[in-house]
Amino acid sequence: MALIPSELKSVIIQAPLVVAPDTRVIDAIAQMSQANLPGHPGARSCCVVVDQAQVVGLFTEREVVRLSDQQPTAMNRCTVGQ
Repeated sequence: MALIPSELKSVIIQAPLVVAPDTRVIDAIAQMSQANLPGHPGARSCCVVVDQAQVVGLFTEREVVRLSDQQPTAMNRCTVGQ
């Protein structure tokens, strides 16, 4: 079943959270959490990783779960670009 344009428009994040590749994972998580507070538009379950005006990746809640399971201490020292 195809989405109609109005349904598609409702799932597109108009102002995505953008971070640099050298942003620490813990800082990206904090920004994602802060964006979900009242007064901040839209839920943020991911960050778009941008380097020199080019999209180089996507950091999602899934990476947070994977890191917290496999390397819980890594969130303080790893960056989203790693």
